[in-house]
Amino acid sequence: SGVVSSPNVAAFSTSNAKTPIRWGIVSAGKISSDYAKAIAITKGAEVAAVAARSLEKAESFAHDHDIPKAVGSYKELFQDPSIDVIYIGSIANEHYQLAAQSLFVGKKPTVVEKPLTLNGKDTRNLLQLAQQQN
Repeated sequence: SGVVSSPNVAAFSTSNAKTPIRWGIVSAGKISSDYAKAIAITKGAEVAAVAARSLEKAESFAHDHDIPKAVGSYKELFQDPSIDVIYIGSIANEHYQLAAQSLFVGKKPTVVEKPLTLNGKDTRNLLQLAQQQN
């Protein structure tokens, strides 16, 4: 698992992969919408699920972006065995908590929208957690 502070879809996708990298998106706001659109045109990648604070918001986002699965719980997304990578596009003050949950609960590579965290201590803690989760 790892933490990447800026969105770089190409870093996780490979054009030679037989099965696409399956992304899970956390949050259903504008930046997540932009990211979903980028993944949709990236060879070797697909958005497989989205989670939002409410199931209704996740379902609306999924409908707008042709995403097959919507959930109303971030933890459910983190634990979904069909998801390869998590993208966190929430508001900045939630990045640390959500990235830590993704790494600890889901044990998945996690891409966090910038800023990664709001301070150096939280950044160091996330990097340490990512290294511990390998």
